[in-house]
Amino acid sequence: TDDNLNFITYMLYAERIWNEDAQVESNNQYPLPMPDTVAGRISVSVTDEVSNAFPCASVRIASVESSAEVQLFTGSDGKLAVFPNLDDIGEGPWSLTATTPDGQITSDTINDITSDSPVEIIIPAVPVLPNAMDLAIVLDTTGSMCDEIEFLKSELRNVIRSFIDAIDRTIDLKIGIVFYKDTTDEYTTLVEDFTDTDSALDALASQTCNGGGDYPEAVHDAWQQATNLTWREDNVARVAFLIGDAPPHREDIDEAFAAALSLRKKGVRLYGLAASDTNDVLEYLLRMVALISHGRHMWLTNDSGIGNSKTDAKVACFQVTDLEKLLSRVLLGEMDGVRIEPDPDDVVREVGSQNGGICLIDLNDPESALKPSENGFAAGGGDIAGGDAGAEYAVGFPGPVIDEEIGKPASPTPAPTPLPPLALCFPGDSVVDVLGIGHVPLRDLKLGDLVNVGGDKYSEVYSFGHHDPHAKAEYIHLFHSNNSNTRLKISKDHMVFVQEKHSQAALRAMPASLVTVGDRIRMGSTGQLVTVTKIIVSSGIGAFAPFTLTGSIVVDHVMVSNYVSLQQNSGTFLIGGTKTPISMQFLAHAFQAHHRILCHFAWDYCKDEAYNENGVSTWVSSPLALFEYVLSCHWMWMALAAPIIISLALCLHVVEWVIMNWWLAVPLYLSTTLLFHGLGIRKQQRQIL
Repeated sequence: TDDNLNFITYMLYAERIWNEDAQVESNNQYPLPMPDTVAGRISVSVTDEVSNAFPCASVRIASVESSAEVQLFTGSDGKLAVFPNLDDIGEGPWSLTATTPDGQITSDTINDITSDSPVEIIIPAVPVLPNAMDLAIVLDTTGSMCDEIEFLKSELRNVIRSFIDAIDRTIDLKIGIVFYKDTTDEYTTLVEDFTDTDSALDALASQTCNGGGDYPEAVHDAWQQATNLTWREDNVARVAFLIGDAPPHREDIDEAFAAALSLRKKGVRLYGLAASDTNDVLEYLLRMVALISHGRHMWLTNDSGIGNSKTDAKVACFQVTDLEKLLSRVLLGEMDGVRIEPDPDDVVREVGSQNGGICLIDLNDPESALKPSENGFAAGGGDIAGGDAGAEYAVGFPGPVIDEEIGKPASPTPAPTPLPPLALCFPGDSVVDVLGIGHVPLRDLKLGDLVNVGGDKYSEVYSFGHHDPHAKAEYIHLFHSNNSNTRLKISKDHMVFVQEKHSQAALRAMPASLVTVGDRIRMGSTGQLVTVTKIIVSSGIGAFAPFTLTGSIVVDHVMVSNYVSLQQNSGTFLIGGTKTPISMQFLAHAFQAHHRILCHFAWDYCKDEAYNENGVSTWVSSPLALFEYVLSCHWMWMALAAPIIISLALCLHVVEWVIMNWWLAVPLYLSTTLLFHGLGIRKQQRQIL
């Protein structure tokens, strides 16, 4: 599970476990790290000037009022999290600066940052995905880990091979391993520093499982040894798998946590993998260190048949898939800067409800996500070693992903807004070309701005179908042949113009979820057709759907529609599964005609646009609800309603054209009238003759 994606329920979980642990008097001498340690999280995203993630950037955040500061590193996804209490940087406000991995180019400084707020900072340089990875495996080799160790011996080579085969470039992979037992065993730690794959696997093959005895192990020593590995700097992906089934001794908890902090400051993403018989203390520590380093928590489930009995982690939803494939996906995601969801056919079982990785909870009772269920808890995360809930989708098929659970965080951060059933929008960091200004993030676009709608044409933004800067949503990323590092970010139901398969010229609007690799889309300013080369689905902050007078807009340099398909698997109007010749683009644009006419003649009425609780414009919500009702009816009722809907759309289209083009409509009307009048006179003359 990715607790950064489900932060509110994570905080509820942490507070409950910490309070339960503190009720045992003997634990209070060596308490767990307090939940307040990670309160007030500041989510940082580092990008280039066109919103591409900046891997392995150095980020400095400093107090404006004191000398306190901390330096951290983004992963390949350009993200990191700052925790004011944990990082000891005072109460704020803070300033933030980001620098390229080679230290050559630095961003402008952003000031007045406050806690509980997302921040995006731009480096004026071209990001490059890393071509190297340092992978550390920190492995408990005591007697209770025999099955897990044998599994790694037999399958780790396949994990690495699958990962390497999936990468689209040559990479330099180094693997280091820290083996550990307890202080009374034949060794406490045994270290194999970063080396090639074969040497690391040979070191793993030489290990046997034995020792341990009492439950806790020398976890703190192992994590400290991991910090002493020769981690490379600059543009290198850095990952550590922390694999074990027992916590540190109580008196060593602080040392273990301090070692994890040191790894985080080196830019290492920490992934916990809890094995058999894990208790609450180990889960609490593994989840917290994964949270602070922007990693994820994983665990073995009883589905695996590996090791002893296991308990699912206390999260609100999970999917169980194959451990080998999970680890390979994690490594690939850390190299390419995306989280990769399992193929649906690989999911063995799923517990709880989710919307694209967001564990869905009762807004009036968020604690319900942590209440016991028939599975022990209504939560978990498993992959036959798990943790796929909250993961991002990638590689070629559209699927849901959101970057935050639906819940109510503490003030002052606005509550993340759940999207309506149809996703209507683009994220706030997508860019549009505004006349006289240049490229502007959608979150800064305003009503009345003139935006590029294709070629050298600009049109006024008269409305936002959706406008919610705080929404957390799933967005499909369409990479294309024009530039391998740029992508169009678009919600799955939103329509993009795609070249017809049978035509070299015709374009049709279709939902982004139907776009496949190899399809051709149009670049906005040049009109060039480019090929879609890769598709992923990732999270985004903000939901914006600007409407223009033309019904199209150029977003992220690609020409797209203003609208969504109201039937999620088609760009045309369907009746009982049968296509009609009427496009969704035409229907959506026609039924906003009255809105455009009003805004043309009474702009003051439109400039103060109102939005409902989901951020959807009141101009859109009513027609949307009507169409959703009609489309939910039996096909025979739809067939009866279709002529009325189509006729009304045609009438609105004609009326709008007449009103908006009156200087053409009036002469056309007069000439037509005179023509028919003349024909009438001639007919009367012939009758007289």
